Amino acid sequence: MIRIAVLGDIGSGKSFFAKQLKIPVFNADQVVSDLYNSDKRLFLKLKKIFPKQINSFPINKINLMEIIKNNEKNFKKIIKVLPQIKPIKGRLNIFKKNNQIVCLDYAHTPDGLEKTIKTLKQHFRKDVNIVFGCGGIRDIGKRKKMGKIVNNLCKDVIITDDNPRHENPGKICKQIQSSVKKAKIINDRKTAIKKGIKITGNNAVLLVAGKGHESYQLYKNIKIPFSDHKVIKESL
Repeated sequence: MIRIAVLGDIGSGKSFFAKQLKIPVFNADQVVSDLYNSDKRLFLKLKKIFPKQINSFPINKINLMEIIKNNEKNFKKIIKVLPQIKPIKGRLNIFKKNNQIVCLDYAHTPDGLEKTIKTLKQHFRKDVNIVFGCGGIRDIGKRKKMGKIVNNLCKDVIITDDNPRHENPGKICKQIQSSVKKAKIINDRKTAIKKGIKITGNNAVLLVAGKGHESYQLYKNIKIPFSDHKVIKESL
């Protein structure tokens, strides 16, 4: 039996792989394995069995699954359906244009942010720049923690508005900035993302974190239409 952990949308939420392959499947909230680094022998065996297929898929699609126990028959089926796996909107969505790389992710906790940054650094072998903020009212204590994380892991940092709710957005940004030596504050999130893309260029990866799939910003009780996904696509 094979168990597969997948980061991605498996259709209607019913086990896509289970239906296609008649094997157990479970979702994962983050990248669960780098197949090459975790099991080089298995990776090389896969490459030997499927030289054309494995070279035709981006390596990150292989990284999104952990295969436990070898079964060549099902491996062939897995490779065949890999292109049908689409990432969950707002979760490690990668945008590329002219060698520029931007990642959109929902990471909004210290642990989630740290893991996302480290994953990008390991996968792309580049520095990571970041545009992020923290929501208002909720979990105020995480602001300095997240500031320390980006201070230690990121090259360039832009702090911007998230969902301030009933708090002063400038105050939230300054609380984060107190833990980051190299941060700029640009409260307007659209301007911040555009600036992040401009300064990142081709030499690093830009992470836009915190809101992911959300289609609004919340100021007091007012929802203002806004999409990180849309701004990134328009700006690249």
